[in-house]
Amino acid sequence: MAGDRIGMIIFAGQSYLSISFNLDHSIGKLILSTIDIGSIPQQGTDIAGAMELAIKSFSASNNKGKAVIIFSDGENHEKGAEEAIKEAVGEGIRVYTVALGSPDGAKISIYSMM
Repeated sequence: MAGDRIGMIIFAGQSYLSISFNLDHSIGKLILSTIDIGSIPQQGTDIAGAMELAIKSFSASNNKGKAVIIFSDGENHEKGAEEAIKEAVGEGIRVYTVALGSPDGAKISIYSMM
């Protein structure tokens, strides 16, 4: 990813821009290591809100290659996710998903990086 600009949005019941687009991948790793289940006060899974924030973030930049990677347990507690993803694709944004957990439900283990 050298030379690629990255940004990061964290979401649950609300979405927050943790890192706006920049070339400093080390800050991305640092922020990523600090995120946990308590990072967002309103729990839930608002994928549509995260996608809308991503679309706004991209529209403020002139990136040619635009991609979003969604890490989620797959539960969507709000409406509009499919429409927001279709809008993103229509804007030329590639959307990739990574599923965490299991279809039957599973605890997410917390590991210490130290």
